[in-house]
Amino acid sequence: MPKKIKTIIIEDEPFAAEDLREMLKNHPEIVIIGEAGSVGRARELLKTVTPDLVFLDIQLRGGSGFDLVPDIPTSGDIIFFTSHDRFAVRAFEINALDYLLKPVTEDRLAAAISRVTQKGQSPHHAPGPAEPAAETDRIYIHTDKERRFVAVSAVVAVTSEGGNYTAVNLEDGNRPLVRKTLKEWGNSLPQPMFFRVHRSAIVNTRRLCAVEKRPNGRFVAGFAGMEAPVEIARRHVSHLKKLLENRAPALGG
Repeated sequence: MPKKIKTIIIEDEPFAAEDLREMLKNHPEIVIIGEAGSVGRARELLKTVTPDLVFLDIQLRGGSGFDLVPDIPTSGDIIFFTSHDRFAVRAFEINALDYLLKPVTEDRLAAAISRVTQKGQSPHHAPGPAEPAAETDRIYIHTDKERRFVAVSAVVAVTSEGGNYTAVNLEDGNRPLVRKTLKEWGNSLPQPMFFRVHRSAIVNTRRLCAVEKRPNGRFVAGFAGMEAPVEIARRHVSHLKKLLENRAPALGG
């Protein structure tokens, strides 16, 4: 007998929610344990239940489905669905999250649920994007403690933490640890905005504010929004200094 998947639906359109419920009847492994039609009610619901799966609409009363991402248990999967939100679709494609476009079809719903039921193939473990993010995109960060979307511009640097783990250094001072290699980040972050300055770091060149040589002969770079400097390879020093020189007139004006 297949494992039961405790599911909630967050959708503010009654007819869309009803259609989804009807289609889910064809999937006996899905057990609906709650529904909500607004951001506020969804937050209250998520305080009382721990779902394995959440069907999450993007355009909700009282806010956006994006606002609810941090409230959903990190152990659960999310299948987003939306009507005409091109930005949302782009965000999902970039981050390889599963999403459904309304009106949802039986076949597409079945494919999304199949990804959840297959071990190791849940939406947040899907393969990486086929093309890099744009500078105006948002990226999805999923750790053992949190999940959220952040603006690409809010990423100051990505630093290696050993093995397949990296720390995403954000402008607010947080540095979530994610299971993703620097090579994967290099393929998904936009260039030349992001540049690999060392075998252990990729940086946001727009936030570069200083390049210094330490007494031990090594070079480091300072970045706005990040307290600790980042070590840079000697071969990249002249490139980074040139970036600062070209930026100086604009900053001075």
